[in-house]
This record gives sequence, structure tokens and C-alpha cells, in this order.
Amino acid sequence: MKKTSCLYGFVFFILVSHLLYSQSLWQSTSLDNAPAARNGHTMVWTGSNLIVWGGQNYPTIFRSGAKFDTINIWTTIDSLSAPDARRYHTAVWTGSKMIVWGGCDSQNDPPGFFNSGGLYDPVSDSWSPTSMTNVPSARFAHTATWIGNKMIIWGGYNGEFLNTGGIYDPASNTWEEVSLTNAPCEREHHTAIWTGSKLIIWGGNRGYGESFCSGALYDPLTNTWIAMDSVNAPSPRFFHTAVWTGNKMIVWGGAFTSAEIPLRSGGIYDPVSNSWAPLDSINAPAPRSFHSALWTGSKMLIWGGWHTSLEYYKTGGIYDPLANTWDDMDTLNAPSPRYDHKAIWTGNKMILWGGCNPNIENSVNSGGIFQNENLTPVINITYNPEDFRLSQNYPNPFNPATVITFEIPRAANLQLIVYDAVGKEVEVLLNGMVSSGKHSVVWDGSNYPSSIYFYKLMSGDFSETKKMVLIK
Repeated sequence: MKKTSCLYGFVFFILVSHLLYSQSLWQSTSLDNAPAARNGHTMVWTGSNLIVWGGQNYPTIFRSGAKFDTINIWTTIDSLSAPDARRYHTAVWTGSKMIVWGGCDSQNDPPGFFNSGGLYDPVSDSWSPTSMTNVPSARFAHTATWIGNKMIIWGGYNGEFLNTGGIYDPASNTWEEVSLTNAPCEREHHTAIWTGSKLIIWGGNRGYGESFCSGALYDPLTNTWIAMDSVNAPSPRFFHTAVWTGNKMIVWGGAFTSAEIPLRSGGIYDPVSNSWAPLDSINAPAPRSFHSALWTGSKMLIWGGWHTSLEYYKTGGIYDPLANTWDDMDTLNAPSPRYDHKAIWTGNKMILWGGCNPNIENSVNSGGIFQNENLTPVINITYNPEDFRLSQNYPNPFNPATVITFEIPRAANLQLIVYDAVGKEVEVLLNGMVSSGKHSVVWDGSNYPSSIYFYKLMSGDFSETKKMVLIK
């Protein structure tokens, strides 16, 4: 009876929390000291600050940027030692530095392309160049993906469409080549997702009349490619988005050609079974491309984008993959309509900034902060630990769900992964930036057999593993 009462109390707590915190709110980003209006820029989240860099406001190309903190204050970052001005480059966050690479410097035909870059240290507000030895060829419209200790560059365009790439190690400032054997065909405007062990390349285009519904998985440890199944894959597209949920990739939106109406369809890819499942389009946002998509830990957020040359959006949608359903995003006090903006997830809110809307002005330097407390399954507890610590799950043994708690002394890129008894990866519970403090994550073992499992927390040099038992 006591256990039943505790269970009812827990369910009541969850229901009340849902009612209290399900309200969505928009707040404008400050315009004081904000960077100049731009699109084609990059943004990364450090755990405490957003960093904006580069981009364009035609015909101006920028080599400037700024940091934005959680109390809505902008601070200009060093530009004297920054890489050359560029647009449509890439940027990743390593856990301590931002790496900027590639891009182009003008809208002339042909533009100048870059295979140079820089590492920005926000603590010292300083830049250092990336190595030019064995560097991939110059390009833009490529992807850059941080895999925990290295950055993978792939694809893009430099007068020719590319299917080459490189792996950059910031610790040694060195490059190594990505294999071409069984690599996807040449393309730009594709998506790249890191699963925790593989890079997934999908979609994109080779000229504005040829789009793809194909892709491949790349293993950086073996430098090998494996083709993805295209049966039941979404239709060919580029300027789409893709997010990683922890065990599956969700693709949505985009366009087949620049002359056609964008798409409002998508698909869910499972790399374990190498198969696609449909994504429900009932109540999905209006068709769009050049929008943003984020994974909150439990749901996907879609916002903004381009419909036609005269129609841009300030609307969005919230997709729940467990229920395969869509909800509208609140538009009250939302930023002005735009496309080619950038958005990041901080752990409990979305921050978007910049972009373009030719109907109002060319580029914009405004943005918004969207918060909905019902978007993440991670429970944050106010507490400031002194070190990393992974606690024993509770209950243990369990059926079917258990709670895993950990503590981190500072914001950090984390991976929390569940493995089976023979060490095979079962599910990625967390893979991204988490704020400092004490956190709890619920793992639901409903779809797994009774067995011994292990869960492992990793961040930089820290790694800790514990055992748990699922009994049905």
C-alpha cells in the first residue's frame, strides 16, 4: 500500500508540474551592443554563452562577432586576430573553444572559397589559426560536426560539388583525410548528425535541379562508409533539417528544387536497423525550408524558414516522436519572420538570432528566447557540486523505468549512454551541452529484455560506469 501511495504521489507531481510549466514564453534578445545585422553566420553554445561570428549583410561580409549571456547582455569578441571575413562557413564548440572553418568571401561569380579557419578561446578572447597542412580543399555549404575530440568536415561546393572531407584534431592541430571509398556522391546543403559512434550524412543537392534522398554512415575509427537504406526514406531534398534524439535521426522540411514549394514531410531513421519510419504530417508546420530545428531532450522544435520569395515564417512546431504528434509553438512576442537564422538549445530554452527577410529589411540583428518547461525530460536540481559524480540508479533492480542521477561542477558537453551486458550500445540518453548542477534522467527499459545493463557518463577526460539490472 505504501509503494502504491508513493507511485500515485509521483504521478500527481508530474501532472501538476506539467500544468504549472507547460506555458510557452518568448523574450526578445537585447539590441544593445548586438552584432551588426547578418545572415549566413554561425552560432555555438558554450554552456553559459552564445557566440555569433561571421556572415553577411549584402554586400558586406563580416569577420566580427559577439558573446551573448543568459542575462541578455552582448559582449563584442576580438576581431583583430580573427579569420578572414566570410559567410556560410561552419563552427563547432569543443567544450573550451570554438572552431571556425571554410566559407566564402563574396557574392561575386566565382566567389573566393576558404580552407582556413581559427580557434577562438572565449576565456582569453583570442584566436589561433587552424593548420593548413593536409587540410581539405576550400569550400562552403559543407557540414562540420564535433564528435567529442575531433571535428569532421564533409561535402560542400567550391566551383565543383564535393564528397571529400577531413578530420581535424585541435589538440595536435592536425588534419587527416576522410576516405572516399563508398562515400556518398558529391553534394551541398546536406545534413550531418553524430550518433555517439557514427556520422550520418543525408540529403542535399548537386545543383538546384538534383536533390538526394540518400546518405551514408561514417565510422571515424575505421575510416569507412556504409550506405543507408533508402526504402521508405523521405523524398529528395536540401535546406532541410535533421536532429539526433539519442537513438534515431529525425529529418524534416526542405525543398526538392529552389523553384518548387517546400516540403512539410519528414522521416525517422534508425541506424541500428538501418530503416526509415514515416513522420506524421497532421498538424505539422506549414511547408518550409531554410528553417531551424533543435532537439530538447524529448521533442523537436521547428521555427522560421522560407516558403516563397515573398513569404517567410515566425511560426513553428513542437514534434513528439513518442506520440508521433505535432503541437503549435506560441507566436505571441515571437521574433519577426525570417530564414537563414541560427538557433541553439541551452538545456532549458531556445535562443535564435539573425537571419534574413527581404520583405522587411535585408538581414536582421534581432532574435528571441523561447522557453517551455515541458520540453525536456532532464530534471534539474539547484545545487553546485565540486566535481563530476555519477550516482547509482534508483530503483535497482527495476521494471520498467529507473532514474539515473549525476552531478557536474560546470557546464559541459556530456554523453550518457546505456550498454548491454556484452558492451553493445543500447541507447544514448544524453549527447550535448548540459548546465552545471545535479541532474536526473529517466531511462525506460520497456522495449528491452531482462538483463544486466551498464550506463556510462563521459565528459572530456571524465568517465564513470555503473551497473543496473532490469527484471521483468
